[in-house]
Amino acid sequence: MTNHASAVPATPLFVIEYPEDGTATVDGTPVYVPEGAEARHAAIDEVRFTASLLDRPVRAIDVDPDGTRYPLLVDPDGTLTFLAEPHPDPDVDIPGDETHAPSCEGGAAPTDDHDGDFGEWWVDTEGDDPHGQAASEHDPHEPPNVPEAAPPAEQPSSTTPARPGRARRRASRSGLRVAPAAIGLAVATAVTVVAVLVWPDDESTGSRPSATSRAEPAAITAPTGWRQTSAWSRSIAPPGAGRPSVAALGGVLAVLTPDRRVAILDPHDGHIDWVGEPLPAGNAALHATGDPAAPVLVAETEGRLVVWSPHHAPQPSRPPTTVELAPGAHVSYAGALPLVTGPDGSAAVLRGDALVPVRLSPGTVAMAADAAHVLAGRAVGPWELLGFDGRTRVVAPLPPRPGARILRMAGGGHGTVAVVWSGPGDGSETLAVHDSSSGRVLAGADAPTGSLSSAWIHPDGNPLAALGPVVVDLAEGRASVTPGFVARSVAGGRAYGTRDGHPVALTMSGVVAVPDHAAIPWGVSAGRAILLTGDGDRAVLHAVDPAP
Repeated sequence: MTNHASAVPATPLFVIEYPEDGTATVDGTPVYVPEGAEARHAAIDEVRFTASLLDRPVRAIDVDPDGTRYPLLVDPDGTLTFLAEPHPDPDVDIPGDETHAPSCEGGAAPTDDHDGDFGEWWVDTEGDDPHGQAASEHDPHEPPNVPEAAPPAEQPSSTTPARPGRARRRASRSGLRVAPAAIGLAVATAVTVVAVLVWPDDESTGSRPSATSRAEPAAITAPTGWRQTSAWSRSIAPPGAGRPSVAALGGVLAVLTPDRRVAILDPHDGHIDWVGEPLPAGNAALHATGDPAAPVLVAETEGRLVVWSPHHAPQPSRPPTTVELAPGAHVSYAGALPLVTGPDGSAAVLRGDALVPVRLSPGTVAMAADAAHVLAGRAVGPWELLGFDGRTRVVAPLPPRPGARILRMAGGGHGTVAVVWSGPGDGSETLAVHDSSSGRVLAGADAPTGSLSSAWIHPDGNPLAALGPVVVDLAEGRASVTPGFVARSVAGGRAYGTRDGHPVALTMSGVVAVPDHAAIPWGVSAGRAILLTGDGDRAVLHAVDPAP
């Protein structure tokens, strides 16, 4: 993944040191080293954890006990690129495609006090943005501005530890591969499709379309358990770069139109209840977050968020707030609230339509945000719950069995933390899902080593969750393992994914066959599965009832 070193921002810059045999520090903070692990690998994993959150390489200096300093880049997939030249001064602008936000005073690496920096990398614009107003001035015959499709991201390969000697090395140890998506988008993980709605002319000319809006039934190849004819379907544009254009939470079902508008649909008949003004230019993603009884709609475009406040009616109660983000800022939807991470590793949470700064402890990374607190953790070790009331609580997870050691944190949010532990044998690992407040184990299972390296999938409000071949029912406190299965999404009480190259669905009681060309549910709204189908030129959004 590493691009030319000049394209990597000067901050954050981590310093890894080894003060004693078997120990390591990152920026002076001791690193938790599990039993049997090497201090250098544990330290690199701490840095890699931040790289996976920022979704880009970060700079580090590896300082040998004899004082020799090795400047290097650490990729999200664990690749180490050792540099021939020292890192640039953080005060010096770095040429390249990515520009870093202003650093802390004096160019020092940021500490846990980020409050002074947030004003420099976001701006709230209250009430004067036109994106939520009626669409009466839009020309329905103007060609839509549809984002171009992008190729799927390349999957990281396996890694092996090494030291300088070749220009490009990789670092890991058995069971210590932190997947870039481990702290990423739990909802977006289940939605690897970008789609924008293609509307009939009678639906694109106002904020309250006519009652004759067209949303027609259509035949569809659906997985077992769903009807093969949709209740309603709508044509949509081709998929793009993995940014969802459909959002569902509570009773709200929202989509993006081809002319870059947010529209709210009635999930019962597919009619349009409301449509806003066009969004800013650039790729767009749509999310519904917060309280299911009054969701917040967030349209994420390049460099900004457009936020509609909570609403109970079929339309937003006021124009949106626009939040401008500096280059390099990253937005995660792993919890109930959007979590924004600045290019220097600092964090803020979108609560309502305002960003609230989060004060992180040194060495921790914000993973997910829920209604009461932010979950912050390290690659291994205990985590912290940072309350919005200013309180911080450290939670040490209880091991699933005596002597088990933490290999990595796989994800979190919605009151849970998924942790991969050492297994009962050399060829196994254990997934344990912990209560984030107490650390107790809610459910877990043993799986083959290496099979738990995919993304943790736990949609909001769904008792079912999945990681690789393990499906967990948090309501019942039990888990099942299906060797060879890799989970991709969770919807309607089933986990959907692939096994031996073929799509399948899992329940807690077994495998359900899925036709090879069946559309996989994106989610459920008003009891109906929301499906996306199509090819490179056309796609369709379907609402499908359960089979009798």
